[in-house]
Amino acid sequence: MRFSDMQFVEVFSGAEYTFTLANEDQINVITAVYSAELKDGCGEIVINDDESEEFSFFSPLALPHNMDEEYRVYIEAYLTSIIKP
Repeated sequence: MRFSDMQFVEVFSGAEYTFTLANEDQINVITAVYSAELKDGCGEIVINDDESEEFSFFSPLALPHNMDEEYRVYIEAYLTSIIKP
């Protein structure tokens, strides 16, 4: 899968992105959000079995209710970046 026209949206970090995992490990997350166009209009998404159990597409208007707020913030930043006034 190849992308073109990648545009930086926003970087997220700081105290609000420090988390304690179920195993008591603490992590400090730095996330950079980009928008991009899928080059050639097609591609295949491959799940890494060590990291993921499932992959699904959702409309931004119908995101899963059990989704972490952290990811909603990233999606909102992306959507705001692609809406042209």
